[in-house]
Amino acid sequence: MNAMLDKVMLIDDDQFVLMMNELLLKSSEFTTNISSFTGVNDAIAHLERKGNNATRTTFPSLIFLDLDMTGKNGWDFLEAFTLLDPGNDPLTKIIILSSSILESHNEKIKQYPAVIALVHKPLISETIQSIKKLAFFERFF
Repeated sequence: MNAMLDKVMLIDDDQFVLMMNELLLKSSEFTTNISSFTGVNDAIAHLERKGNNATRTTFPSLIFLDLDMTGKNGWDFLEAFTLLDPGNDPLTKIIILSSSILESHNEKIKQYPAVIALVHKPLISETIQSIKKLAFFERFF
């Protein structure tokens, strides 16, 4: 059995998408420890509770973040997250999932050092295999 990521967080306002992504991540041996949130406020509150640890070792290794959500969106999350895990090399990395990726998104994500990839929805097995090959994940897979 391959190594897996210790903790992964999913943020998407679609409960069905969250459920499908959880199943895919587990069946792909990507992780078994998943926290899912349908809203930005709940996800940030969860991280704030975990952030009391000075080393932030309780933060997830990776966050899959939907950009287009009702209420607060993925951009709002990124702004709040930057305050929780500041610096040029955040411990937690973020992969943005979106059904509509605009060229302006590619430019805007450069402001957020935690963001390592921008991928199209839906998340599929082939995408998971590509993600495993990213430099950040070499030590895990």
